[in-house]
Amino acid sequence: MRKRNNLYFFIVFFFYLGCKSQKHDYIVVHSGNNELQAKYYFHPDHSEYARAYGSSVQNDSLTFNRNKSDLIVNEFNYDEKQKKRIAGGSIKYIDYYTNLSDIIVSGNPISVDEVPVNNLNFIKKDLEIEEMVKENCPLTKEGYSGCDFIFPKSNVPPYLPESSTITSAKIKKGKNGLEELEIQGKYDDKTFNYKRNYYYENKRIKKIITTVKDNISVNSYEDTYTVKN
Repeated sequence: MRKRNNLYFFIVFFFYLGCKSQKHDYIVVHSGNNELQAKYYFHPDHSEYARAYGSSVQNDSLTFNRNKSDLIVNEFNYDEKQKKRIAGGSIKYIDYYTNLSDIIVSGNPISVDEVPVNNLNFIKKDLEIEEMVKENCPLTKEGYSGCDFIFPKSNVPPYLPESSTITSAKIKKGKNGLEELEIQGKYDDKTFNYKRNYYYENKRIKKIITTVKDNISVNSYEDTYTVKN
């Protein structure tokens, strides 16, 4: 039984800054609307060594191993007869960490696009968004309003269509840094509200919660990433 995270790439922007002073292995837990999506396992140097999808042993899991410049991804799938996860195959990326030259598949894995996440900085991109808002929107007592611009493709926040037009924004900062980024906008015939909150512990990001809602949906969507030591 597979349960894969369609919003996978959101995590690559987040964990780097939130965990950069870690001294031990740690886990980043991803939940969507309070339902566990995945657990990402990291060494102190922020290299991902394993991943488990969903909240059940029946969901898939992966391990990531580096052998010189090669990456080996081992996949484990649930076996109904044995009532446990068993090896389902592996994929070896030759020269993955230098210049990928070949891919060798063993067994019957289906994780062709699953590789370790990278050290990218989510806060940096949010600060870039803040600068765009300041450049394109007049500042009022309530925040930034009167906006009428579209984010460049490289800066579109996760979960928003690339063609979204931004109409207003609010930005809140505290002693630890960015605490809240809220954006209102429109796409096609819909309007939306996008809010991301940062929570800190000992000056490090401990949790990020992103909430997205448009004017035609009954429910909003909440996406959460939490660091577990």
